[in-house]
Amino acid sequence: MVPRVKVTEKGQATIPKRLRDKYEIEEFVVVEDTGSGVLMRPLPKLSEERGSLRHLFDESVEELLESARKEDRERERRLERI
Repeated sequence: MVPRVKVTEKGQATIPKRLRDKYEIEEFVVVEDTGSGVLMRPLPKLSEERGSLRHLFDESVEELLESARKEDRERERRLERI
C-alpha cells in the first residue's frame, strides 16, 4: 500500500516513520521538482561527503591552512614594523 500524506495549509507534510527510518531522514531533506512531481531525498550526511570536493582544489586543506597561517605571520611582522 502506498502511504498517503496530508499537506497542511502551511505546506507542511509528515513523512511516515517507516520511510524516515528506512532512508535515515533526521531533520532535512532535499526537495526536487522533477517536472512530473516532487522528489524528496535525504540530505547527505557531511561525514559521507567528506573529501567529495577535493577534486576542486589543487591543495589539500592542510596546505591551504598552512599557507593562510604563513600569510598571517608575515602580515603580523609587517604591522610590528609600523
